Amino acid sequence: MLYYRRSKQSPKLPDIARQPPEKCACCCCWAAFLCGGVVGAWGYHRLGYHFTLPVAALLFWFGAGSVGYDAKTALAHLLAAEKTAQTVGAA
Repeated sequence: MLYYRRSKQSPKLPDIARQPPEKCACCCCWAAFLCGGVVGAWGYHRLGYHFTLPVAALLFWFGAGSVGYDAKTALAHLLAAEKTAQTVGAA
């Protein structure tokens, strides 16, 4: 996020444009991480282990779609590679 440049005449270091959207995304990720830690610590303090079960279920539900998509595309890739190998071997 911070760039160090010794002089404006240095040919080794190119001009670097500011990247506000990336900075905003990075700051939002950090804020979400910190807020999640605070809420998790508070919930564990108030409710104990029972607080972690709904949070874990929610995170599993959020991630299940992505994992399912990855598994589906990996399987399609493997089947396509196997089909290609069979057609090359038959020729």
